[in-house]
Amino acid sequence: MANLLRLFFRVLGMFAVAAIPLSASASESFPGKTSDWHGFVRHDFQVKDIPVTVVRPRVALAGRPWVWHGEFFGHKPAPDIALLERGFHIVYVSVPDMLGSPHAVAHWNDCYDFLVKQHALAHKVALVGLSRGGLYCYNWAAANPTRVACIYGDAPVCDLKSWPGGKGQGKGSERDWKLAMQQYGFADEAAALAYAKNPIDQLAPLAAAGVPLLHVYGDADDVVPWEENTGVIDRRYRQLGGKITLIAKAGVGHHPHGLEDSTPIVEFIARNSPGTPQEFVDAALLPIWRTSRLTEPMFFLQLDPSAPPTAKLLFTPTKILAVTNGQRSQTFEPGRDYDQLGHSENLTLPSQSRIPFKTYDELYPLADSTTPQIGRQAGDKSRGIFFDNGHGYHDLQASVTYEFEPGAWQQPRPIVEDSALGRTRAKLRSGEPLRIFLCGDSISEGYNASKFTQAPPYCAAYGELVALALAQHAGSPIEFRNFAVGGWSTNQGLAHCRENRLGSQQPDLVIIAFGMNDVFQRNATKFAENIAAMMGDIRRESPDTEFLLVASMLGNREWGIPIEQFALYRDELRKLASAQVSIVDMQTLWEKLLTRKSYYDLAGNGVNHPNDFGHVLYAQWILVHLLPELAADE
Repeated sequence: MANLLRLFFRVLGMFAVAAIPLSASASESFPGKTSDWHGFVRHDFQVKDIPVTVVRPRVALAGRPWVWHGEFFGHKPAPDIALLERGFHIVYVSVPDMLGSPHAVAHWNDCYDFLVKQHALAHKVALVGLSRGGLYCYNWAAANPTRVACIYGDAPVCDLKSWPGGKGQGKGSERDWKLAMQQYGFADEAAALAYAKNPIDQLAPLAAAGVPLLHVYGDADDVVPWEENTGVIDRRYRQLGGKITLIAKAGVGHHPHGLEDSTPIVEFIARNSPGTPQEFVDAALLPIWRTSRLTEPMFFLQLDPSAPPTAKLLFTPTKILAVTNGQRSQTFEPGRDYDQLGHSENLTLPSQSRIPFKTYDELYPLADSTTPQIGRQAGDKSRGIFFDNGHGYHDLQASVTYEFEPGAWQQPRPIVEDSALGRTRAKLRSGEPLRIFLCGDSISEGYNASKFTQAPPYCAAYGELVALALAQHAGSPIEFRNFAVGGWSTNQGLAHCRENRLGSQQPDLVIIAFGMNDVFQRNATKFAENIAAMMGDIRRESPDTEFLLVASMLGNREWGIPIEQFALYRDELRKLASAQVSIVDMQTLWEKLLTRKSYYDLAGNGVNHPNDFGHVLYAQWILVHLLPELAADE
């Protein structure tokens, strides 16, 4: 069951929505009393006379993501402990007898303002509603939909009539029903029964904001019957176009809460929250031509059984600082695990090496083998290409940190026009809030970034990296929404833009990144027409919106993708450039990279997605267009 759920979250194509706080470098000096909580520092203090608890991680992620409990903080703590280990803050506000009433929502608003404005926690928070905690989470979320990253409900109360009212299949609670009458100010029971602002009634704002939901429940619950609570949320949210995942526990009542293996809960919250290790944000802000130190992936391949497995770095190292596995959990030793060929950029693996590699037969398995693969159109067509849309390639790629001569990278570089994107750049210079939308395919959705596949070191996809880096560098509050969906071409992108009236939401900047799927249609003119139509539709309702159009990285030519089409598609994009529209040319960059590296060094899945290194490069090339000071040499 756990393995199936891991796979589900790895490949699920949900909208990922994130927003980034004012600063990623706020002090950890929370007020109040400190104590130990499962090996982490706990702070207890008050905000406007309301008790607040914050447990802070040892090292906070860039973006400072956090989890907010509606009730019963500390019960079943395994997910919280795992998230603290990843760099999340955990928060609880103690208003236990308010049952999510408007008074409770007001106190939550005060706490939110304090934590976000004074301590720079992320603008969007993951909410955890356990039992009656569902009332707090959903009612606050309905009042603040753009501040919510995701909601995890554990047997959550979603309708006062069900609990504590007991007006359906559940037992109810006479004491808490009277308390609800008082807290909500109902004149009588008839008014309580007619109340139309229960969580089940206030889902439209959450669906419109793209908030993903996860509910865990027991199908034998007779305290908070799932049909009257989670079941209603599920039906209504799907009808509104919202994304919800259910995990049922067969034969289980209201207790015990949680899951024996909390991995699906942790992965759901981590994937849908802003935040990534600081190193990746720093790397996004340090373009490859401005550095003499790099952390780079290597995929070792043994094409000839008589020769050692070999891989190649981008630059000739002056010093190799560290070689680890892709997940950073194992450090490799020179001589034992790898050798450098002279003073070249080539590394080889001795026979006793612990570094993984693939032989020719493993990388290109026979078509009738059971090895996960995708069809191969170039070379021996009786063989496929090893394919993994999770973290299979990530696990096979060694991570090498090394120094090289300054100025080793000269070309290509992004072409940045001084007069382009003036409104967006001005907002960033003055630290004003900025709303960024991303439309695209699976690359933009985040596929094969290690955060997306839930593998260490949890590098975020390029869109989130851009938002985090802008917040850090410019000090602007960044609201980032990712509308990209795996498998989409510009046909679906245009339809989504029109159906959802993206322009009505007044984005400052829209990044449009299609092409990997479009090239199969071999119609560059139609591709450009669709993108022009998307921009036109948005501008009709938001004439000041500016655009970044991304020419896609290359696919693997051995897969059979029409490589010759990429240049045609890029050239059509260039015709759309203007003062409000800049072109981000990832294709030319990939062409250069492939003169020095193998496709499998850069691949996230073997055929058409980048790995962490590729997502960082995407972010670098985009950021230079928004922060032109990065274009210059150091």
